[in-house]
Amino acid sequence: MRKVNIIKYLKRNNIDWTLLIVPIIIIIVLFLYLKSINNNHSILQNQIYNPDSLYNYLHTLDTSYWNATGKDVERISDIIKTASLNNDSNLLLFSYFNKGRIYRKQQQFDSAFSAYENALEIAEEIQDEILIANIKLAQGNYYTELDDYYSALQCFTKARQTYEKFDSSQLSKVYNGLGIVYVALGDFKEAISYYKKALAIYKMQKNERSIAGIHLNLAECYIKIKDFEEALVLLKYSENLFKKLNDSIHLSNCYSYFGLMYNAQNQLDSALKYHQLSLDIAQKKGNLRLTGAAMQNIGLLYEKMGEGETAKKYYKQALNMFCETKLKRGQASSLIALSELYRDEGDWETAYNYYIEYIEKRDSIMNAEMQNKIIAYQWKINEQKRRLKMNRLAQELTSKKRQTNILILVVTFVLIIAFFISFLMHRSVKLHEMKNTLLFQQIEAKQKSAELEELKYKNEIESKNKELTALSLQLVTQNDVFENLRLKSDKLFKEKSIDENAYHVIKLLIEDTYEIENKWNQFKTLFEKVHVDFFSKLKARCPSLTENEIRLCAYIKINLQAKEIARLLNISPATIFTNRHHIRKKIGLDKGKSLEDYLRQI
Repeated sequence: MRKVNIIKYLKRNNIDWTLLIVPIIIIIVLFLYLKSINNNHSILQNQIYNPDSLYNYLHTLDTSYWNATGKDVERISDIIKTASLNNDSNLLLFSYFNKGRIYRKQQQFDSAFSAYENALEIAEEIQDEILIANIKLAQGNYYTELDDYYSALQCFTKARQTYEKFDSSQLSKVYNGLGIVYVALGDFKEAISYYKKALAIYKMQKNERSIAGIHLNLAECYIKIKDFEEALVLLKYSENLFKKLNDSIHLSNCYSYFGLMYNAQNQLDSALKYHQLSLDIAQKKGNLRLTGAAMQNIGLLYEKMGEGETAKKYYKQALNMFCETKLKRGQASSLIALSELYRDEGDWETAYNYYIEYIEKRDSIMNAEMQNKIIAYQWKINEQKRRLKMNRLAQELTSKKRQTNILILVVTFVLIIAFFISFLMHRSVKLHEMKNTLLFQQIEAKQKSAELEELKYKNEIESKNKELTALSLQLVTQNDVFENLRLKSDKLFKEKSIDENAYHVIKLLIEDTYEIENKWNQFKTLFEKVHVDFFSKLKARCPSLTENEIRLCAYIKINLQAKEIARLLNISPATIFTNRHHIRKKIGLDKGKSLEDYLRQI
């Protein structure tokens, strides 16, 4: 058979051989596509016929999900397809749950949320309370990383209620989550208490990774309360364990806390060394959250050392990281740091722009934090109520036992009296003693009832004071919004960006909405419910006080800052100090006495 030289044949017939490239490429792509479909089909077939191996794979991944890669995500996606084809709800739920945990560790928060919701929907359908609690726990950790502590606390509470009934060994994870929430709320004493509860369980389970993590969390608390000696011991313990476990992500976090501790002690070279170690590991692992935190910390150090340009570079990089991971608290810290740097350099325009962005982030965080503190306080009250209920039940049980004993005594005495009349006087004495005992118990019960009423009243007063503060801060925010709107409309009118009619319409809308007097009346009504007759008593003590001075006294009584009061009354902070001086003069306060203490006594 004669061999054919294709290239010579093409040249001889004047055919452009490059025209054959496109169809050849198309044929190759189609071949590879059909091959991939065949591979996927074979994978699904293998998964269908080997469910035990899939469960074993997921169980293995469940204990080391922090080391998972993109291939593991693809593998889980294939398992989800297999589980769907075979209507295996348990396999499907387990797959979504592990997928959510992997996405959370990779900072793909939207994908993590979707996977958790899918898992939760299946768990609720099959009504498995333990599985629901596991997912709620995972969602609590997810919300914690996004600084949504209100949602995190709800999830942790739900998981805790279930674990207390069915599986107390899982409470360690809930206690750890609650500790993180209370650190964010600034209650380090409560956080340490929860961390120690978790540590006790982890030690019983001999879980080295979790023990190291709890030591790291405790170290953060001790750094915050400036107990550096205890913090150093905890950090070294964590560092050794994480090195032993080859856990580089947590080791990065550990080095970050070393840096914060040395920074707090003004040992800047040591602090920079550890923050750089943390940054190197975080960048190598592609962890955006830890990378942003490390860059922010390094920026703070360079600013402290007077190297402003280097600090700005790190702040901007940190801001980009925090924006990618949607961490509002981190964004706010980077924005205010940049604003202050540019302000110190005299670049007021750039400083102002960063400050405006910071205010927007801070306000959204402030609202969330206020909700978090309120729910945390309510959660504490509910916990106290639960304990009081348990104590009351115990007291009722004791009381019933006493009543039974008394009844036995009475019956015994009656029988004795029936047979022995000589003991009649003795029985009278005993009955008298019993009456005294019952009377004492009634008096004691009334005292306890009065104490509970007093506690309830104090809680109500604290709650109302929080409402007053929240209302005042809301008024401050609204005043700022209306003032900014007025300034922007004036600017647009001067620049002739809007016509005169539109300008007057905007002004009228602002004036109609900006009802300071009505807002003051709303505040005053709520204030008088909490602090009854305050205004009448104050006026009686000092009739010469003006209406604005009385308003200022009310705001001082609920501990508002001078800047916040100035924004409420639409005056400068300097005017506030002048008005305070006039009030002190009218009241007749000595120099050594506090105006705040005087107003609290009314």
